[in-house]
Amino acid sequence: MKVLYVEDDIEIRNNLRFYLESIFDEVFEVSNGEDALKLYKEKSPDIILLDINIPKINGIDVARKIREKDKDVLIIVTTAHDDKEILLNAIALTLTKYLLKPITRNVLKDTLSKAIKKLKELELISLDKDYIWNKNTHTLTHDNDVIKLTNNEIKLFQNYCTKSKHIFSNEDIFFTIYNDLEYNENKVRMFLKRFRKNTNHNLLINIYGAGYKFNYK
Repeated sequence: MKVLYVEDDIEIRNNLRFYLESIFDEVFEVSNGEDALKLYKEKSPDIILLDINIPKINGIDVARKIREKDKDVLIIVTTAHDDKEILLNAIALTLTKYLLKPITRNVLKDTLSKAIKKLKELELISLDKDYIWNKNTHTLTHDNDVIKLTNNEIKLFQNYCTKSKHIFSNEDIFFTIYNDLEYNENKVRMFLKRFRKNTNHNLLINIYGAGYKFNYK
């Protein structure tokens, strides 16, 4: 699990670095908004601990730019000021938490524990007949048994088995799993037949006139 820590106060950053390293697999640190956006794009962190009052691009604008493309990454903002206008702007950005400085170790620990728990819950998607798809490990399980999937079946899960409950067409399936330049509907039919035989016929629902969607529990 990865965290991006954005804080321009070196002393505060140094005080929290070792603590963050004890919790996360990777910790990335920056001191300004421009570097924060650059590192976010390069490293795709799971959680962002973001100070509002930082140089070059302030934290609210950093969060806004990230939210334009990413609705899922968890963002925890910190600030030394209890500013109502900032709070109102933050609400629209669906932030995970808003922390006032000075932040105690216990408050930070509690906030990060809840964020990590939420992330782990989001990784698991419950499907019909007690099948579970793990977005992080790319595994499908049933009654705690791992179902062996082909690379193409994994691609289907990766692209369309999400909380947003995508509806996808035959063409979507074809161009997701095949590199052929010309669409071939028969290939899709054969793939779906094998997929249902390998997993369960009820995992995919046929939506008349639209395509398919995963059958969520």
